[in-house]
Amino acid sequence: MKEVQALLLHHHGYSVGPKEVDGCFGAGTEPAVKWLQRAHGAPVCG
Repeated sequence: MKEVQALLLHHHGYSVGPKEVDGCFGAGTEPAVKWLQRAHGAPVCG
């Protein structure tokens, strides 16, 4: 999960929550994943 969060944050510019890269799929990571899915036309499922 830390790798995914780091990619979301550093390569795509999406915030993954106040703790940033913490390895947990939590309340900050879920919206970032959904934004990325929307931006790339993928089904938004979190």
